Amino acid sequence: MTKHRTEVVFAFDRSVYGRQERALLKAVRGSGIEILKVGLEAMTARAGWRRKSVADRAAAAWGPERILWDQKIHDIPETVQRAVYNLTGTVWGVTLHASGGTAMLQAAVTGWRKKLHDIGAEGIRTTLFGVTVLTSLSGECESIFGSEPAAKVLQFVRFCANEGIGGVVCSGQELQSLSNSGFSGVVKTLVPGIRPAWATVNDQARTMTPRDAARLGADYIVVGRPISDGPYAPSEAVRRIREELGAYG
Repeated sequence: MTKHRTEVVFAFDRSVYGRQERALLKAVRGSGIEILKVGLEAMTARAGWRRKSVADRAAAAWGPERILWDQKIHDIPETVQRAVYNLTGTVWGVTLHASGGTAMLQAAVTGWRKKLHDIGAEGIRTTLFGVTVLTSLSGECESIFGSEPAAKVLQFVRFCANEGIGGVVCSGQELQSLSNSGFSGVVKTLVPGIRPAWATVNDQARTMTPRDAARLGADYIVVGRPISDGPYAPSEAVRRIREELGAYG
């Protein structure tokens, strides 16, 4: 029986794009990681209003077909439909908040399908990922959403699966409950909050090691600061993470 394969996604968020940042991306890409996640910090950082953002520069250097555009879209359905239409076919993946509700998710899928129809076989086959409960939330989740993380994540995953969203973002701690509920293989799982034993937890509340996440069936694990700002050089950090994944990565 072939073991489940887990891919590593490198999280890149910077406010500048200079020599150090270019060297970092080159080292990470050279270590075999193919998917680059760029988020809000990089999207909003630019040298002057008319200049490209750090995210745009990183995407151009890495290759848009391997970019996870982590914008976490959350707005009224019509706006989301148009935003998703604009992004589909331009990057590998796009994130949006599942807490926006089923009407918003339906609108996102409508925009996604329309764009795929319009571009045909040309363009990038973008995957939509629904963000469930941020990994920085733990006890506060109940006061915000009315449920503990495990229950709320399951509800949001059900929303995404029912509306045709291709993937979900959740912590490693919810992977087992998703598997028990029959969602494994129905939606792809993208797991942030990954921290090797040798790394600092930082501001993540619900964390998991790479190997444990892979063992529980994560399709993609997101690793950022342990690679870019950890105790090892980026290429060595990636090597250690892959070693920890073992047969799963």
